[in-house]
Amino acid sequence: TDIQRAARFYILIKHSYGANLKDYSGRERIPEKGIAYLEEISERLRKVVIENRDFERILKTYDRENALFYLDPPYHSTEKYYSVAFTEADHKRLKDCLDKIKGKFVLSYNRDSFVEELYKDYNLHPVSRRNNILEKFKKTDEEMEYKELIITNY
Repeated sequence: TDIQRAARFYILIKHSYGANLKDYSGRERIPEKGIAYLEEISERLRKVVIENRDFERILKTYDRENALFYLDPPYHSTEKYYSVAFTEADHKRLKDCLDKIKGKFVLSYNRDSFVEELYKDYNLHPVSRRNNILEKFKKTDEEMEYKELIITNY
């Protein structure tokens, strides 16, 4: 059933290293913690709409003055790591769509000269995060730092 497939997928994600579905941990897991977490997430998402459609269609459907969109597109120049095609034209198309919306948006991207130039007229907030997936490759702290941009229109 769909419920059983979702449960199996959840288990795979929780046990795979960095949620990559390729490398798996042999760590002991406590099922009750996972169940409590799912209940918490279920309550949090009760009124949230999640859709898997082209961003242009979603923006047109839900755009209004009081809308807030969070967008997390495939990062520029890393598209080969994603299971869906996202071209340079798609990055530009996304920016063109965001230029026209009435609502607000928060957009997360990798820090990259193409992205910084494309969104130069918006508020760019540089941030860094630790890329724990690189730990298994014995990288230094500096190498594990991943630079990102949070871009907003407000």
